[in-house]
Amino acid sequence: MDLRNIIVLLNLLFGAQGSSAQSPAPALRYQPEHYVCFRAARPLNIDGKIEEKDWAQVPWTADFTDIEGDKKPQPFYRTRAKILWDDTYLYIAAELEEGN
Repeated sequence: MDLRNIIVLLNLLFGAQGSSAQSPAPALRYQPEHYVCFRAARPLNIDGKIEEKDWAQVPWTADFTDIEGDKKPQPFYRTRAKILWDDTYLYIAAELEEGN
């Protein structure tokens, strides 16, 4: 038996075994949040202030939750964001509350 036949035989053996061992992925019970990213009318001034007209027109996201969803309690402090984009940049303004 030459090398080419051995390679074909190994591919058949391991290829068939790999496909029969796979099963469909279980359905996810938790669906992560989806966020809408609005287009900015013009480039934004990056200064840490979100009083510009473009920011005012963008709604806040829903409050962020734990990545494990309902398996974990709601975060103690609020975190949310506003998201804009233009042809060059992705702009994210976030509000992160903390106890101090």
